[in-house]
Amino acid sequence: MNLRRVTRTLIAPFVIFFAGIAAANARAEDRWVVPTRDDVALRCGSSSVENVVTTLKRDQVLRADMDKDGYVRVAYPAGTLAVVPMAEGDLKGGTVTLTRRSRLKAYCKTDPVMEECWRALMDDFLTPGTTLRHVGPINNRAGAQEGYVVDAPAGAMGWVLAGDVRAATTDEAKRAASAPAQPAAQPPAQPPASQPQSTQSAPTTNPETSAASEPATEAPGANQPSSTHEQPAAKPAAGSGTGVHEAQQPVRSGGAPARSSELTVAQNVKRLDKSLEALDREPIESAEFEPLLAEYEKTRHSITSSEDESRYASQIDTRIDLVRMRMDHQKITRSIKELEEKARKGLSDMELRIAKLTKGREYQAVGRLTASVLYDGKRLPLLYRLVSIDTEVPRTVAYINPKPGESLDSTLGAIVGVNGEGDRDPGARVRVITPTQLDVLQAAGAE
Repeated sequence: MNLRRVTRTLIAPFVIFFAGIAAANARAEDRWVVPTRDDVALRCGSSSVENVVTTLKRDQVLRADMDKDGYVRVAYPAGTLAVVPMAEGDLKGGTVTLTRRSRLKAYCKTDPVMEECWRALMDDFLTPGTTLRHVGPINNRAGAQEGYVVDAPAGAMGWVLAGDVRAATTDEAKRAASAPAQPAAQPPAQPPASQPQSTQSAPTTNPETSAASEPATEAPGANQPSSTHEQPAAKPAAGSGTGVHEAQQPVRSGGAPARSSELTVAQNVKRLDKSLEALDREPIESAEFEPLLAEYEKTRHSITSSEDESRYASQIDTRIDLVRMRMDHQKITRSIKELEEKARKGLSDMELRIAKLTKGREYQAVGRLTASVLYDGKRLPLLYRLVSIDTEVPRTVAYINPKPGESLDSTLGAIVGVNGEGDRDPGARVRVITPTQLDVLQAAGAE
């Protein structure tokens, strides 16, 4: 008996140790999923009513961490957008720096206005000083800017319908796991202390930097122009608020002036960004987004493979995606306007028709006579339903209570005018009329 107790005492720590290793290995195994088709919606919550943040392609492999209500939570793919309210960050050049703790807001692809970007994005707060790449402004429905669109940082998560994704294969998971991780938003590093300019520069082996520093090797004289030591052209000017830096003379990292082709690309990007800002202030349904998209794409195709120009490629790609989202919003807005106009025109035409039909006559109610599914004379008393003819979706104007033994089936579908007795039924919350006069104003099927 004592031997068994001693054995259990000795074995127990090893069991716990190996169980811990097994659990750690299980946690270390990443779960990856792949969309089963293109244009799978990535939403900000686990419900079909939650806003669409972006759409996914069938070749994207996504890290997943939990299931809920028929949805799978996955990490944002690189390039997905997020929103920083203006009260939580400051824009300087091409970055937005958080001025207070923030969980950011989930972007709404289908209706990119501040009112729709309400859901907190991050599980944990990002700290003040965190910097995020600026993509563009986001306005409220009145057209006033209320925030900044930025690249979402690592750690941002969204939801996809479980039926729209499959488990990644071993090869897909390996490739995804070995791919460079999306960079997390980090507080800006402390900049190096500025050094006073020396009247003599040390020699350098870089021909570009040495050529740029040669004029500073001579000691300044009384009559020497100050521009010899001041180099305003070497400081890139802040962009227009859309994330692109450009000075009158763009400068490469080595300090030498940019090539003329790079200058052309930089100028085009800045010019088009200003045009985008101007269009964002226009009514969405009339803004000229389609030709602006063509201009961005033309500039994108003009970029060569040189390092100087290619650094603008990702910026232009982001602008192209942003303009396309504006165009999607514009298309939806125009469709709604067209439907509203059609409904208004239809209402006006119907009102004229009713006025002609009822000219010189007064009725308590006018409408199309239909059968009532509710008051069918079986479960409930027999009543006929009089529905509106001046709206897209018919609504009940009144119920017609026929006299005992009277049938109005032959009048079904006709537009009728009714006078009679009766008042609003508190139970049905609609008028019930026993007709003393029922005139057919327009036969069923007539237009």
